[in-house]
Amino acid sequence: MEEIPVEVQPADDDTIIEKMVEITTRSSQIYGHMMNHSIHTEERRASILDKPTKWYDMTLWVVRPVRWMILFGWVSFAILVIRPSNEPVFSSTFFRWFIQPVNKDQFFVWTDDCGVFILLNTMGCYSVEVFRMLGINVMAYNKLHYIPLMADTFALSSRQAWAVIYAPPSIIAFMCLLYCMIDQGTSQGHETTGVGVITCFILFMHFSKRMLEEQYTQHGVKMIGIESWTVIPSFYSLAVWTICKASYEINRPFNHPFVVFGVLLWFFATLGNSWVHIMLSKIDRPVKPDGSLGHVKLEEVSCIWRYINKPNYWFDWLQWVAVWFLSSSPAAVIYLLFIPMNENLLFF
Repeated sequence: MEEIPVEVQPADDDTIIEKMVEITTRSSQIYGHMMNHSIHTEERRASILDKPTKWYDMTLWVVRPVRWMILFGWVSFAILVIRPSNEPVFSSTFFRWFIQPVNKDQFFVWTDDCGVFILLNTMGCYSVEVFRMLGINVMAYNKLHYIPLMADTFALSSRQAWAVIYAPPSIIAFMCLLYCMIDQGTSQGHETTGVGVITCFILFMHFSKRMLEEQYTQHGVKMIGIESWTVIPSFYSLAVWTICKASYEINRPFNHPFVVFGVLLWFFATLGNSWVHIMLSKIDRPVKPDGSLGHVKLEEVSCIWRYINKPNYWFDWLQWVAVWFLSSSPAAVIYLLFIPMNENLLFF
């Protein structure tokens, strides 16, 4: 086999320097990519596990069980004290809508399907807590350095995610509204007063308004993960079904004190919530290099943030208190207890 001579040209100094610079630059890029991946992993761990300090351990193993005991205590009180002794805990009338002969003047009114609603709402609250124990925080989207779960496949943009979150309960409220409007005649021997229509309309307006507001809100994060936009709407939908059905079945008159107070409180809370969201939408927030919005000292925007922690959440909670007065359902109280605890409005 004939050998082919190969002539090797010696490289000049400029070529060697160029190659060394290229290799050094490429190595720096690889190292930077590795460091970014490491930071990404740490941020992911911090956003889901929320473990920047030892406060995490106390929150997870000491403070959070207090929530479980509060919810369990209310469920026990509702079943053992509020429930009439001649009423079963669970009834087969869960899907039936009918006006029931109950005492409309009671602060807490037990209906036939109240036990089922208590069970379902409690399971919904506990499921959020169990997810949190497993390291999946469905409310992590308002945390610093939030990175969505399965961000590359199932994350939605903030506006899309909030539309998905608020659309199902809005649809549920609208369907309940249609039923209450159609059933304005005699129902099982009882004349309907129309308070069910008011309750369904209020909840429909509430979630429709929230869905519209989120399209103009300045979101701190650009994407929301599947852990949030799948769990939260089911939770809201169950709460809407609970309150709408109980309000219709109790069938209080329009001039009942609870109805009047509930409607007035809802108007006040809605105006307050809208006012806070308008202020938030007009804030000039700095943009970070990754495109997300930076932190702003809200106490400098309005004095309300100096005296109230998360005023928009408190006004939102007052709206739920208002619609509860229209239903007086013991099952809906579970949600009223869970909101301030889950939104960190209280210490526990």
